[in-house]
Amino acid sequence: METLKSTDIQWLKILRRTFVTLVLLIVVLVLLLLLGYQLLPVRQLQWSGIAVSWQQIRLAEMSLQTGKGEQWWDVQISGLEIGWRGWPLPSVRAQQLQLAPVMNVADQTPTASPAATGTVPAESPTAEADSNTSTKFQIPQFPELNVPVWLPGRIEIPHLLLQLPCQTRKQLCQLQGALLTSREASKHVIDLQLQGDGQQVQLQMNLRTQEQRLAQLNIRQLNLQLDVKALAAAGWIQGLPAGLVPENIQLQLSGYWQTDEVQLTLLQPLVVAFSFLSPAGEAAQLQLPAAQLQLQTGSLQCAGAHWQQCQLQLDAKAEVQKLQHPLLKTADWQWQGQAFGPLTALQLSGTIQNQQALKVTYQATSSPTAISMRWQLADLFFLAGNPLQITRLWPELLELQRGKISAEGELQLQLPGGQLNQLRVNAKLNELAGIYDRTAFAGLTVQLLLEADPRSFTLQLPELGLRQLNHGFQAGPARLAAQYRADWSAPASGDVRLAQAQIGMFGGQLALGETQFNLQQPNIEFRLLVRQMQLAALLKQHPSGQLLGEGVFSGTVPLRYQRTPPASGTAVSSKATAASLAQWQVLGGSLQAEAPGGRLQYQYQPVPGQKASGMDLAFEALSDFRYQTLASTVDLQPDGKVLLQVKLHGFNPKLQQGRPVHFNINVEEDLPALLTSLQLSSQISDKVRQRIQQKIQQQNQQKAKQQNQQKPAAKPASEKSQ
Repeated sequence: METLKSTDIQWLKILRRTFVTLVLLIVVLVLLLLLGYQLLPVRQLQWSGIAVSWQQIRLAEMSLQTGKGEQWWDVQISGLEIGWRGWPLPSVRAQQLQLAPVMNVADQTPTASPAATGTVPAESPTAEADSNTSTKFQIPQFPELNVPVWLPGRIEIPHLLLQLPCQTRKQLCQLQGALLTSREASKHVIDLQLQGDGQQVQLQMNLRTQEQRLAQLNIRQLNLQLDVKALAAAGWIQGLPAGLVPENIQLQLSGYWQTDEVQLTLLQPLVVAFSFLSPAGEAAQLQLPAAQLQLQTGSLQCAGAHWQQCQLQLDAKAEVQKLQHPLLKTADWQWQGQAFGPLTALQLSGTIQNQQALKVTYQATSSPTAISMRWQLADLFFLAGNPLQITRLWPELLELQRGKISAEGELQLQLPGGQLNQLRVNAKLNELAGIYDRTAFAGLTVQLLLEADPRSFTLQLPELGLRQLNHGFQAGPARLAAQYRADWSAPASGDVRLAQAQIGMFGGQLALGETQFNLQQPNIEFRLLVRQMQLAALLKQHPSGQLLGEGVFSGTVPLRYQRTPPASGTAVSSKATAASLAQWQVLGGSLQAEAPGGRLQYQYQPVPGQKASGMDLAFEALSDFRYQTLASTVDLQPDGKVLLQVKLHGFNPKLQQGRPVHFNINVEEDLPALLTSLQLSSQISDKVRQRIQQKIQQQNQQKAKQQNQQKPAAKPASEKSQ
């Protein structure tokens, strides 16, 4: 019994000492809380349901407000458990932590954003100056977090609730998640998960406790779905180009961030839907009613302190529906491209195409100072249409029916700004056939070389070949070699060099001698050489068909082109003729038959019973005329009239025993009307015939209008009666 009593007394002493110790600890804890409440930026501290055990202190509910100045946060904690065996505290666990801003009345009133009001905040001169200064971007350094040494070794909050200001609506945006931190000997690990409104964030941060600096940030998964249009309207996103309206962004990535090293990887394709309309007042009105950009795969890895040392890998594609531009016809376009390598020498490649079979492939290298690109145009065939008619610059009267076009080139631009450094284009046109205005052509093969620098450009035609041309008469083959050089400041005032220009015609050839001139010259002179043309082929083209002939003739025709059409009172048949012929002049051209001469046969039937005249004698001589001399001068007037003064010397063996006969004949021919007559009488396509008939109809309407204007006005009936 005495032993039991002594044991009970010892237990009572232990309990008494323990109770006193707990009371003292609670008093100390309360004092510490009161002292911290006074020293720390904390207000309205409240708690309830306190429970004390050997291992921990538990609070059922706890709330407070913390912050400074005008920014305060409301903190509510449920099921707080603080382990107190050891220092620093071994662990802190809370079933739920809720964090929300303290909203004032003024804060709850939504303010109009710049995007909503249509105004743009003015930038300070300092900001503008900074934007114009070339800076060297660096990877952001990790901040010094200054983790307190007394922070518990483990913090666990399985239910974390964050309420953040949301400018798109009056209520708060809410994120839910969990927080877990643990501290080992030399590092501190923070694991954070947040999700809400379709967005999800999983982050892991490693801190070096000795340096008090963030050592590594691991992003295991980051899911974001942002309503960019709403954010831009609320003023959260600044600097979007005017007219760009993004719809939404879906982003899912992972990666890590540590000192001087960053790596990010897309887990799912990034999809961005947007529309674009060029602001009013811009010269080029580009409209993208519906467009979508998709980054299929992508990664970013930076192993140094500067962004220039980062490695990028992207695989993307884009679709644009009903792209509209003043220079293009409305069409759908697709783009697919890749990017890889360091940002200082980024390798780019991809394709751009539309539904009209127009497809361009490119390979480029981009650096901070320049971008160099090589591109190839996929072969274009014109059997089922003309893919180049997608541009509104295509000549309306040019129609291609057969052939192939291929092209490739290089482009170098200076960055920033996009100033041209170098441009090269090599295009090949093979066996093109088609119609230009009222002229049909076939077998057109051309090589085009374009080279340009920041100051000037040069266009070369090293070889142009044409198999056949039909403008009411057959011509061909043709050869042309030329070069054009001009400054970008005056692209239409350059220098032209004709190295070769010739075309087969009427069994012979027309050729231009080598010529150099400037397009701004008031007069440009050419020397047209006529070589061994067959008289039979020439006379065969005349619609009358009454005159046949044999022989070969050659000569020279000086041509003069006047930039300003000469003033003339003579009426011109049409505006097109005035624009094309009125600026050309021929004075003193000469043609001569080559030895030994030739033969002319004029099919003439005298009228029975009519007395013979001098003209009948001339026609009889020309019925079988053997000439030794056939020479003519050629003049072209601004109204399109051709004047020929022909000298013809020879004889008719059946007339007066071959007596010599000399003819001096003046011929005047309306060249445009003659060409039209030749076209209608020859075998031409329905398209050309339709255009000729439309042109004749326009000419007749113009003549009728001129005649009506020249008629005197009719007098009123009252004046006639007087």
